[in-house]
Amino acid sequence: MGLSLYLTGLWHYLFMFFPFKIYMALVVFVVWFGISFINIQRERNAILTKISNKLEKED
Repeated sequence: MGLSLYLTGLWHYLFMFFPFKIYMALVVFVVWFGISFINIQRERNAILTKISNKLEKED
């Protein structure tokens, strides 16, 4: 009986930080998504700038 109470307390201790882990995972995902989105837009703008420069040279 003592071991089961110990394990119950252990599980309670481990799951006590579960909401915090979910919150931190959400924050990390949002930061990762933001950085990825900015990099993709930067690359897209560079490609569009090259295309625009080529079109201006043809005129």
